[in-house]
Amino acid sequence: QHVRNAQRRKEKGGKKTTSSPYNRIPSAAGGSPPFPNPGEGGRSDGEEMRARTADHLEALSLEIERKLHKALNSNSQRLKLLQQLFADIALKVDDRARDKILSTNNEGIAPLDEREDGHLCFYEILANHYVKVPQSGRRILELIVQLWSQSFAANIFALLFHRWLFEVPLEGKEVSLRYSSALVQGATNVFWIDIQTNTRYFLPLYHYLLEEVALVPDQLIKISPQGW
Repeated sequence: QHVRNAQRRKEKGGKKTTSSPYNRIPSAAGGSPPFPNPGEGGRSDGEEMRARTADHLEALSLEIERKLHKALNSNSQRLKLLQQLFADIALKVDDRARDKILSTNNEGIAPLDEREDGHLCFYEILANHYVKVPQSGRRILELIVQLWSQSFAANIFALLFHRWLFEVPLEGKEVSLRYSSALVQGATNVFWIDIQTNTRYFLPLYHYLLEEVALVPDQLIKISPQGW
């Protein structure tokens, strides 16, 4: 029920923004935004928007890193922290946050008007970002690997890196086996969460795995048989 409870807390206040740290985009000291004002540096409006979006997504990545570091260093709070992080990245993106972290170039993310449920989750945007900017996710990936044996670690990996696994080159069969096993485990876990809660938070993940992996032989072979 953790994802549903998180969403209920979000919706309880009507149009108020969720308490998730992912909607509290950090700013530079003194309240100034950590990016230049529109038009500075001779960049076009489109370039400015992409630059701002990248800054916000990096801020979200740093927040994920912070929580993973905290979980790694706290035996007593590890399960709770990972569960909270999982719930955070599965939250719906509200209008305020969507304007900050979506740019004009969002290939791979279905428009809201084409979605059955009409909402977008944080993990979709982050998964897309880690394909376009792989180095942004590598630090997070290294921390998740250190937490492999913990509950929710595979779930978090599946949500954030399901696209990265198939669209970014990997080195070595052993690495591929490790990641494909985590993907299968995490995708299975979140599938049952949707079944048990009668929700579709993770429908975009299933859709990607079906349309872009299961039905594409060159992609499907990237999942090691030992990973199933």
